[in-house]
Amino acid sequence: MRPARAIASGVRPGMSRPSRSTRPALGRWKPDWEMASSHYEKAASSYRVAKALPKAMDAYEKASEAHVQMESEFQAAKHLETAAVIARDTAKDPAKAATFFESASKIQLGVNSIDAAAESLSKAARAVEQQDPLRGATLITSACALYDPSEMEEQTTSLVTAVEV
Repeated sequence: MRPARAIASGVRPGMSRPSRSTRPALGRWKPDWEMASSHYEKAASSYRVAKALPKAMDAYEKASEAHVQMESEFQAAKHLETAAVIARDTAKDPAKAATFFESASKIQLGVNSIDAAAESLSKAARAVEQQDPLRGATLITSACALYDPSEMEEQTTSLVTAVEV
């Protein structure tokens, strides 16, 4: 059976292997998050190619969780943003995209990457501005509030102009 057809028919080729890596086993006392993240990334790519978008988003989310466990926050945020792009552009689910972008922003704030966190919130605002303008305004306001008052004017101008209010 071809991989794309197998995935579309519900066979989960890459999702059982990483979940086994997240549990202790005989001879391995701690979860192997590096192996799990690698398998989740491969599964996400396969699902994306096969157009199994909900499964791809789920696999990217699990890859993000594995990277958080490995304390690789940049990769974790990157995978959440990839899931958000799939939700926004391909799956046509802007609310879910905004949720993924917000989660990525929280991870980026945790490592003190304010510019990246504000950009993620801005993307979340752009994703939901047509469907839910109030939430979009709240998100862009949150993005602007991340900046220091002394640099707020120059930094927030680019964020606000990117979003149609």
